[in-house]
Amino acid sequence: MSNENELTAKQLKGVEALATLGPKESMDAAAKRVGVTRKSLWKWWKTDTFREAVQDRISELSLAERGPVIRALVEQAKGGDVRAIRLFLQWRGEMIERREVDHKQPIRFIVGEQWLTGDEADAGELRVGIQAALPRAT
Repeated sequence: MSNENELTAKQLKGVEALATLGPKESMDAAAKRVGVTRKSLWKWWKTDTFREAVQDRISELSLAERGPVIRALVEQAKGGDVRAIRLFLQWRGEMIERREVDHKQPIRFIVGEQWLTGDEADAGELRVGIQAALPRAT
């Protein structure tokens, strides 16, 4: 955990309490576990050091839980679950979903104050300084 040396023992308890809050638990519950007021916990939260420590701890806990989740996903994929196969391949970066977009109007580019069609931009007219590539509302 980064910045661990800069936090007090109570603040470290606060880090753990916030990082392990259940979905229906509040900041009040975390403060009670630490033995401080909600106001104190909120005051700590407003500091970068404390907030970063909580975020680091949440990341550590998430990594620890990832293994069993991935094993379960792999078992489902081995069993032929197409959604599990797709999710596993996407997670590994081996499957990228591509979608073709069919648009009725030509795409236009804005260059400064002037709109160009995609063909004009491709032809090299005012290619430098394109700020956005958005369809122009008619």
